[in-house]
Amino acid sequence: MPVTIAHKCFSESLKAPNLVQNDWTDLERPKKLHAYLKALLTFQKSGNLPDPNKRQDAEKVFEMTALEYDQELNETDKNVYLQLAETASGQLCPMASYFGGIVGQEVLKACSHKFSPLNQWLHFAAPEILQNINRGETFPPLSDIHAFGSAEISQIQERWNGVINLRYLGQSLIFGTQFQAKLGAIKCFLVGAGALGCEWIKIMSMIGIGTRTNSGRITVTDMDAIEVSNLNRQFLFREDHVGKMKSVVGATVATQMNSELNIEARQTKVAPETESTFDDEFWQAQDIVINALDNVPARKYVDAKCVFYGLPLLESGTLGTKGNTLPIIPSLTESYGSDPVNDENDASIPACTIHAYPNLIEHTLTWARDTVFEKLFHLDPSEAVKLTKQGLEKYLNELNYQPSSKLSKLRSVRGILVQILPTDHPEKLFPYLVKMENMTWRKCVELGRLRFEELFVNNLITLLNAHPPDKTVDEKGTLFWSGKRRAPEIPSFDVADPTHIEFIQAAAKIYANIYDIKITPQNATEDEIINILNEMKPLPSFVPDSEVFVPENDQEATKLSEEQKQESEKKENIHEFEKLVNDEIEQLQDTRESIENDVNIIPQEFDKDNNSNSHMDLIFAAAMIRARSYGIPEINKLQAKQIVGRIVPAIATTTAMTVGAIALELYKVALGHKDLEVYRSTNFNLAVNSYASFEPTPCKNNSFGRTKANPKLDVNLWTMLTLTGDLTVQDVIDYFQENYEYEVTSISTTGDVTLYNDLFDQDDRLGLKIADLYKGSLKCTPPTYIPLTIDGDFEESDEDGDGDENEDEDEDEDEWFSVPPCRLLWNA
Repeated sequence: MPVTIAHKCFSESLKAPNLVQNDWTDLERPKKLHAYLKALLTFQKSGNLPDPNKRQDAEKVFEMTALEYDQELNETDKNVYLQLAETASGQLCPMASYFGGIVGQEVLKACSHKFSPLNQWLHFAAPEILQNINRGETFPPLSDIHAFGSAEISQIQERWNGVINLRYLGQSLIFGTQFQAKLGAIKCFLVGAGALGCEWIKIMSMIGIGTRTNSGRITVTDMDAIEVSNLNRQFLFREDHVGKMKSVVGATVATQMNSELNIEARQTKVAPETESTFDDEFWQAQDIVINALDNVPARKYVDAKCVFYGLPLLESGTLGTKGNTLPIIPSLTESYGSDPVNDENDASIPACTIHAYPNLIEHTLTWARDTVFEKLFHLDPSEAVKLTKQGLEKYLNELNYQPSSKLSKLRSVRGILVQILPTDHPEKLFPYLVKMENMTWRKCVELGRLRFEELFVNNLITLLNAHPPDKTVDEKGTLFWSGKRRAPEIPSFDVADPTHIEFIQAAAKIYANIYDIKITPQNATEDEIINILNEMKPLPSFVPDSEVFVPENDQEATKLSEEQKQESEKKENIHEFEKLVNDEIEQLQDTRESIENDVNIIPQEFDKDNNSNSHMDLIFAAAMIRARSYGIPEINKLQAKQIVGRIVPAIATTTAMTVGAIALELYKVALGHKDLEVYRSTNFNLAVNSYASFEPTPCKNNSFGRTKANPKLDVNLWTMLTLTGDLTVQDVIDYFQENYEYEVTSISTTGDVTLYNDLFDQDDRLGLKIADLYKGSLKCTPPTYIPLTIDGDFEESDEDGDGDENEDEDEDEDEWFSVPPCRLLWNA
């Protein structure tokens, strides 16, 4: 319902203001700032703002502030407002972005009559930045500073010994001229060059981060290209940039704004698979890391890297008109991954809901992404590539260490390289024989048609055969298909249905990419695809297997899995299993020469932003077809892309305010502030005028070791034990025994790979070097720092000699703590 808002006139509100609360560290701050603002306006009537760093002017402003404020200001307040007055003539780009976002949103509210306007004064200040700053400089009076733009500039600069750099003048009036060299020397890693990244690039250009003259550097990476839809909020980009890489264009525009910048653009994703690019040397060279990402998993990965290398991370995010910022400071704050709130977007959906009982569009999109795309177009082809690269013998030797998945992997490989058999699918949903040798575009289209029948028709026929629409679950006649469960309608393939054709077309293109088949524009048209489909023989009617059991929930699915495992471990079934495995091996051996030498398989890595790869087309079409069957409202492709890519949408106003707020924290990091109370996290919502500023959560401190041994080690999430040397397993065990009285029982590394576990009788590994075990287990050269996860227990002792090991049991319990993260600098 429309609401009428009545605002006071300016003169009346100046005297009796409506103030928006926005700082939870000092609830009286808005009122104090209002008094300060009135005092500053009064002082300015005399001609100028207070001269920079001039205590006499600042004291006059404070006296007027004290008169305006109807309560007594304490000594802390006095220091705050004296510093604000001394720096009132300065200007900060992040502060301009912060208020620019707010003002821009208020203009939109006035134009659109959407959302609530501010009522009525919003005061914001960040005086904590100024703590312990000793500028110790004499600045020009404002009369000289204002003349810098006139013809007298050379005379004025000569008068002040050339100390004034006009580009950073407003900043220098606050922090002093020497601080600019510190900013210029920073080596910063910006992850992302989208909406948040563009704002960051602008701000860093304006404030002089990473300049050549100071040997600083900005490294920005983003693997995405610019799209037309980006232009409304990623303001560094123009229409002629569409199709170019975001990081490259962003870096180019940055140097146009500030030619002093030393900025490097990369187009590489920051992820586990690129750790050879972003390696130990790279991370250790950074002074600060900035996340400008649009998804939670990527944020968590970068956060984990910053914790490992002890780097400050500036984190922020937006969601429509909502924004939040989080400075992550080594040894002071919790990390991004420490906050359980960040897991909300990752809440797992029950597997049975995804596979049989969807009721939301998110469920069908997850099914299309994971069950359809990931399984058929990524995992199965990736397994086939292992065989073609390693050769059949080496591949089979590796499979011997994975007995539980051996048969399924062999079938996946055979289904990609040789043929798909009607018996392959555990629920017999694909009762078709397809020869995969000599793949052509026509065969790709036909296979896409068979996949349609498997996924959208046979699948639902089997489900309804197991759980008929009229099935009841109790004596009262409660239907099984009730509540959130919706009985699906089985579709019939229709060449006149654009979504059906879109699925076939996308699937065929992706199969063509996998088999490296060149597609001409003429071949890939809808008309040509329909011609191929019409020429196919009619598919046989599908008869569901009455023995297929479809679990009603995840508990049933788990129970079924356990029963199947127990059944497979019976001797008679083991023999049958081995026979099936040997049959698969024989098929691969029969075609060994061709699959090892002549086949080029290209697994598809999901990329939501490449419109030419058809990945999103397939996922969208599959999700919408499934949604129709279950009566779930459909969405458009852009919305689907945001959900599948876990994209957090952004608007320009929110982005400006968000980056402005977190960029203020960059100053604090550069100044070297070590007190938690100096830093600020923020949460805000421009739509409803909710603004909150508060101290970030401190990291929890514990201790490791025994009180009767060496002094305890104070530990928190930032603690990193660094062992040096090409150590053996026994060396690591001895280190913890001698220093902390800690008995190591297992040592593992990247990807939960176990290097040593005393439960498995691995005494033969005690003399082996950690680096050699890493190399042998992960099949790659160890990084400079090998991450180690140590597990074990504190040794039991009876130092009093009274035979009572349980005495002071409660006290000892407090001393026990999991070992802090550890890494091995093995090649030192």
